[in-house]
Amino acid sequence: MSHAPIARLLIAGLWSMLGTSQAFSQIANTRNDEVTPALAMEKRRYLIPMKGCAVEMVARKGGRSGVNSGSPDAGFYVDGNYYYLSNDKDQKELLIDIKCVKGSASELCPKLMPPEPEGNVRYYSIKVINDVNSRYFNYVEISSYPLNSGDPGQVRRVSFCMGDGSRTLLSRESIYVGYDPRDVSDTAGQILPPTSEAGLPEVIEILRSIRFVSQIESPTPKS
Repeated sequence: MSHAPIARLLIAGLWSMLGTSQAFSQIANTRNDEVTPALAMEKRRYLIPMKGCAVEMVARKGGRSGVNSGSPDAGFYVDGNYYYLSNDKDQKELLIDIKCVKGSASELCPKLMPPEPEGNVRYYSIKVINDVNSRYFNYVEISSYPLNSGDPGQVRRVSFCMGDGSRTLLSRESIYVGYDPRDVSDTAGQILPPTSEAGLPEVIEILRSIRFVSQIESPTPKS
């Protein structure tokens, strides 16, 4: 599932203002079971060994990570035990699907996630955070995606771009974090309840843990 057109709020003059956005509290398949003592008992490190752009992240045990077949510059983390509620019946896995692009994140992110009309920002209830990961330049956007007429309501999704002076990570697919039963036209300009973003704190924590690593320092995969 590829990025659907969603509103972008990324105007160069607003970068510093967006840094004060709401903070969140509590905030090929490789299965890496080695966990350092510093990690919580229910979490572990996951390696995504993309070519020339290996990264690791910390997430709940039970998931898996790897490089996309045929695309050495793209990889994923997936957890089939992660659920968000949709219409009291629909359950989906947590999928973080990323690709690595050569170049400075501070230069590429504004191009890879360009701005859209301000009216769309209000309509899709977009929120932006650019201080999630203190290691790197980062831009995280939370927005709504309307469902079809047969399945009313809206899905809350996360897209992100982050990196250093030579490597940029970009989400290839939006990350599902929640559901609101109301249509987007009924919530335009409103603050959505926390229940519509139930998975957001956990996703923010995963994004916060992302770091570039060399293959030699990465945990040794176990079969």
